[in-house]
Amino acid sequence: MNMLDAETRAARVFSSNKGTGTGDALKLRGIQKYFKRRDGTRVPAVDGIDLCVAQGEFVVLLGPSGCGKTTLLRCIAGLESPDQGVITIHGEEHYSSADNVDSSPDRRKLGMVFQSYALWPHMKVFTNVAYPLQVKKVPRAEIRERVMNVMRTVGVEDLAEQFPGQLSGGQQQRVALARALVSSDGLLLFDEPLSNVDAKVREQLRFEIRRMQQQIGFAAIYVTHDQDEAMELADRIAVLNKGRVAQLDSPQNIYDKPADRYVAKFIGAANEVMGRIVTLGPGGSATVSTDAGPITGVLGQDDLAVGEEVSVIARPEKCRLLSATTSTGINEWAFEQATSLFVGANRRVVGRAVGWGNAQVQFSSREEQPVLGTSMRLHVPVEFARIYRK
Repeated sequence: MNMLDAETRAARVFSSNKGTGTGDALKLRGIQKYFKRRDGTRVPAVDGIDLCVAQGEFVVLLGPSGCGKTTLLRCIAGLESPDQGVITIHGEEHYSSADNVDSSPDRRKLGMVFQSYALWPHMKVFTNVAYPLQVKKVPRAEIRERVMNVMRTVGVEDLAEQFPGQLSGGQQQRVALARALVSSDGLLLFDEPLSNVDAKVREQLRFEIRRMQQQIGFAAIYVTHDQDEAMELADRIAVLNKGRVAQLDSPQNIYDKPADRYVAKFIGAANEVMGRIVTLGPGGSATVSTDAGPITGVLGQDDLAVGEEVSVIARPEKCRLLSATTSTGINEWAFEQATSLFVGANRRVVGRAVGWGNAQVQFSSREEQPVLGTSMRLHVPVEFARIYRK
């Protein structure tokens, strides 16, 4: 049986086990979760989050340590109880502070893949995957069919009689994914599942998770702090900041059109200079007075006003290096190259631009490399200089 046949059979079993609700696989309304410090003060780990995840959608929760992404995931799973809000899974209410509803994890119609794999070392692979179905008292014949179909899908059917301690990290992760798939009713939660495997295996597993998700059609909430992982996997990314959603959008919009300075600086590399808006122009443009001189750019936020302190941000790959004798007449600064970094398909030049301080420019490795010590000018096209509230 080839891989696509296995996935098709797994999809049939999986879809037949979905919840009875229609529409969104998951809906969160006003979720709040507080933790207490030693002095008794309450700190919001999750601060009023609303989120809807459609059937078959892959949503990534992205943010630094302490932003609330794992706490939110644990609230969805029933491993933490929120202090306020509503959690609906496949149309069924599983948590409501107003209605005093708080379902146990085993009743929430979802599967979860943990960072630590959470496999039972004394159970063989088959039994690890089958255990959630055994707890639900699914008939033995059905258990075997469902487990073997899912194990074929993730490529571990040959490991059924092995113990977890005999497997590599990548194999253990596949087993954990199989167990989550077989026990889920259409919604899977991933808690940084690839952080314990090496870079090459992590890249392969990313591809396999996304391929299986699209083939089988489950909805997914995936927690990570890895930006590349988020960009590759997500239909939408929720960037979290201090327990709140700073931006929820497609990967491309998150990168090209950040909602605020926090998102712009967190996602990817950024050149930044501070200043004050002096004029507003047509089409959402503005001129900012900075230590680097006047910079003309586009407003990244609609409600900015003249006199407001702002940040001007430009992505390294949107900047250009010009010869000392070439000029566009706008947004240019003398640039002194310090070093050049080869990063595979791209090369990144790092140096200092007058008024900007440290600055980076990225271009294709196929392009001609600037010679160290050559006089150059940094140019930021107006449409790529984005202006945000400080």
